[in-house]
Amino acid sequence: MDALSALGTLLALPALAGINAYATVLTVGLLLRSGLLTHPIFADPAFAVLASDWVIGLAAVLYVLEFLADKVPAVDHIWDLVHTFIRPPIGAALALAGMGALDPDAGLPVLVGAALLGGSAAAATHLAKTTTRLVASNL
Repeated sequence: MDALSALGTLLALPALAGINAYATVLTVGLLLRSGLLTHPIFADPAFAVLASDWVIGLAAVLYVLEFLADKVPAVDHIWDLVHTFIRPPIGAALALAGMGALDPDAGLPVLVGAALLGGSAAAATHLAKTTTRLVASNL
């Protein structure tokens, strides 16, 4: 596996989590469980937790709640505000989960760097989504 492919995967998942963390976790968990996710990064045991019944069930419930919250204008702004503190850590965790496959002996600086990149990618897409929603709802 080349480093560019791994970096793309490690940044794509956190970026998706910044838009909808629960849909990302649910989708990855279901794809892992079904065996359809075959990229070498997902062979890391850190991703195995996403395929557990508890994580899939909780992600599904939270996804439904987010889907419903998005339909009520005042609630969706509050939901996005609260998730400003939830989505970046989930993005950081997804990036860290993939570091084991990329470099099993990665030291602390590499792990911190991965967490910062993942959290930043999630924060950037979350900020873009939230800003667009705020502007669009006030027009």
